[in-house]
Amino acid sequence: QFSGPRQHWSFACPGAFASMLDRFVNVTRGVARQAQATLAERAPALAHGLDLPQRQRFVELLARGFETFVHGLDRATREVGHARNQRRMAGSSSPITLGPQPSFESQTPEETAESAQTRPEMGDTAGTSDVFDEDDEAFAKKFAQVFLDMGGIFPKLAQVLSLRPDLIKNRRVLARLRMVQEECKRMPFKDARALVEAESAPFREGHYKLQDWSRYVHAGSIAQVAPFVDCRNSPQGSDPSEVQSSEDGLPDGVVKLTFRRMRDIMEVDFRLLRSQLHWMERTGEWSRITPGLAALRPKNINKIREVWKVMVGMEAEILQEFDLRHEAECQERGLVLMEGLVGQNNECQWLEDWRNEALSTVFRPAGPQVASRAQEVWRTGAVGGSRFGGNWLSRLARRAFVGQAVAADIAESEQHVARLRAALHSLHVKVPEVYSHASGPNVLAMAVAEGRSLKEVLDVVANGEADAAQKAAAWFAALLLFVVVPLWGKMLLTVGCCHADPHPGNFKVSGIPGLEEVMPQPVMSTQRQRGLLGRLMHGSVAQEAQDGCPKLILWILDWGSCVDLPDSTRCELCRLVLNLASLRAAERRLQQAESDVAASMSIVEATQRVASCMRSLGLQSDDDEFLAALGMALFDPAVASSHPALANGRAQHEFERGFPVHSGLGKVLRVVAILVGISREMEARMNDEAAGRAATEQSQQTFVELFLVELWRPFAEEGLASSA
Repeated sequence: QFSGPRQHWSFACPGAFASMLDRFVNVTRGVARQAQATLAERAPALAHGLDLPQRQRFVELLARGFETFVHGLDRATREVGHARNQRRMAGSSSPITLGPQPSFESQTPEETAESAQTRPEMGDTAGTSDVFDEDDEAFAKKFAQVFLDMGGIFPKLAQVLSLRPDLIKNRRVLARLRMVQEECKRMPFKDARALVEAESAPFREGHYKLQDWSRYVHAGSIAQVAPFVDCRNSPQGSDPSEVQSSEDGLPDGVVKLTFRRMRDIMEVDFRLLRSQLHWMERTGEWSRITPGLAALRPKNINKIREVWKVMVGMEAEILQEFDLRHEAECQERGLVLMEGLVGQNNECQWLEDWRNEALSTVFRPAGPQVASRAQEVWRTGAVGGSRFGGNWLSRLARRAFVGQAVAADIAESEQHVARLRAALHSLHVKVPEVYSHASGPNVLAMAVAEGRSLKEVLDVVANGEADAAQKAAAWFAALLLFVVVPLWGKMLLTVGCCHADPHPGNFKVSGIPGLEEVMPQPVMSTQRQRGLLGRLMHGSVAQEAQDGCPKLILWILDWGSCVDLPDSTRCELCRLVLNLASLRAAERRLQQAESDVAASMSIVEATQRVASCMRSLGLQSDDDEFLAALGMALFDPAVASSHPALANGRAQHEFERGFPVHSGLGKVLRVVAILVGISREMEARMNDEAAGRAATEQSQQTFVELFLVELWRPFAEEGLASSA
């Protein structure tokens, strides 16, 4: 089925293609020695130094779409406008397709001219932008699918690239890559059952029984999660082996599983990446030009080399995630940490105090009156007047509780702001309890985390109907701004220990009123007493307390990677945050009055202090301005792209050199990058909405700024004070 010219390959049915591809890969494994001999003959430079498993794996990757990945990566790392101009030129790549694509080098002049005539022209032609938007979305979807098709290390690579907007310039590609982690292929159920029975005595002895309930089974790039039931809870007289045999049942817990087979594949992938990286750094080429693999030669070798270097640098950390004993230890520490920060009864006055002051920081760009009004609205619930800050809070609260349609019609209401504040005040932040007696090196048994992941909430924002999307967006904004941002600032700067991967898929939330109505609902027919997850999933609207406020719970999952900083490093980070805040404040004063000598002196002094902090953290340079720009680029991606000293990706290069990804500071960079990326995206949405409501002369004004340096300043001050 793979005979004939590549441009004639086509697959009518994706399911049939996947099945056929699996059979092809199995055949490839069976004739691996012949395949590696062919590879060595056709591309001796690329095959040189590869062991047999690497050669087998490379042939498999070729079958699964590696050529498509290489060309797709080249397109995804270009600016969208530049990529569109390239696509309208003769000889540029067409929209990505699954499977190998025709090379324009092999087309006749007539074919090239004909295809060029069918491409839409750039300019002011009506509908052209929509055509390119649709093409970008199709490209992003198919490019993300290639990572899943290739398996092994590539789904993890998709997750890493989704956090690198400096590398992946296409916003739609970034969004699709974030979803790859949630859509990985799971291992067969029989393998999962064999694993838990081999490592866990309660499963082996029949006390716990693993269930193949698809709606509770999730697979990521490293591990997969499956539900189990406690057979000892079966009704008297029934056969424990038959309890909860249908998918209508409710789990008593879940197990997280890692498989040796997947680790072996990743080890081979890492060796393959290192071999290719060594060749690229030694020769500056992908491979010697050979007729068979000429199409694999990327246009920009530096891009794929940089991606390979990122992954190779993470090898130790990624492979460590297969040992779930480390994650169990981190998760138990996380449970204690959350209880210490927010209390078992959610007694955390520090969080209320921070929320009261944070709004003045968020609305600072809109002016002191707006910022002051927002604080007053939050504290008192009085929403009279027409200032943006107060109106934004009231709209946020109304959408959270009653949706956009009603929010557009009813008057400003003090009740909804008060309900939102009360709901956040009573919100519980939890970490699932670890069942140590049922866990092992590759099995982590734990309590069920209730609710829906924040990634699912974002899916409603992106794909739901208007009312549901507005409600989901409002709750996501409230949870991010009023819960996640302060929690991570407190953990990182005051405690020095925090969860290192706060992406939306690692949170679950329950109790959002009305949100379950727009999500797929499982059918519950069992009479058995519901467990934690069952109580959440049964109702479409969360049960509310007597005061009318929903009982919200935010779960923090996946503690496989944690930041644990020495006190000296934590204190230096606190100083960096404080000095960056002073530098940004001085820059704003100078923008308002260019002749302000005091502001100019403050900039010089703050620059020197920031540079000193960066040196203490491990970056060495005699150029204070360069180090200060690097420090600011950590929290403001615009600086990395606009500052002349950081041109051509120099910022990321310096960070990777000074803060290796597996180090403590490397993990801090990842935490900051995730939170900065999500905050900036939400900031853009809020400013777009504000601009649409503002007068014409104010439409270009910035109303909201979610700048972590200023939002975390109170925690940096507390961190230094507590150390002293």
